[in-house]
Amino acid sequence: MRPHRKCVFTMEHKPGSRFTCEGWQESDFRFVDLQEVSPRYFKKTYLIEPQKGAAKTFNLLRKALEESELAGICKFVFRNREKLGMLRASEEHIYLLEMFWHEDLRALDEVKAPKAAVRKEELKMANTLIDQMKGKFEPAKYKDEYQDNLLEIIKAKEKGKPMKVIKISEGRKKSSDDLLEKLKASLSATKKAS
Repeated sequence: MRPHRKCVFTMEHKPGSRFTCEGWQESDFRFVDLQEVSPRYFKKTYLIEPQKGAAKTFNLLRKALEESELAGICKFVFRNREKLGMLRASEEHIYLLEMFWHEDLRALDEVKAPKAAVRKEELKMANTLIDQMKGKFEPAKYKDEYQDNLLEIIKAKEKGKPMKVIKISEGRKKSSDDLLEKLKASLSATKKAS
């Protein structure tokens, strides 16, 4: 690790606490197109805020990042470890996305991507299904059901109630591996639900 090439953050170890940036070194900072960075590099996301008196500079960076649709790639130190990160503006804030180092990722050629041919009819049907299921991202709709169920079990156990055993069905397995038939079934089920 090279000295003097870091961005230092301080943070109390509490859930929901925020980073405070104490300084950037230009030598490790680059602006890149968001589309150039594969999502496989992203590890964690943090909401950051400026130090006192730095609000104008912070806002200037945020607005410039939003308008340019670029992100800042940087190194920072967190818990005495040098990390790779991306500064990205969104929702009127700046986020620090902690990233994996390139050498820590599994090489793409280690995973065999299937080479099966796709027929035009199948692709058209798959795109139709995607269009029918398209909608806005509403994060509040997605709940951690495991957490809710676990809390329910704990509360029942505290009260001395017997616990319910829920069987999870695997669904019917079909011997057919014909994607076109599966897509047709999905399309008709989606139409009936609409």
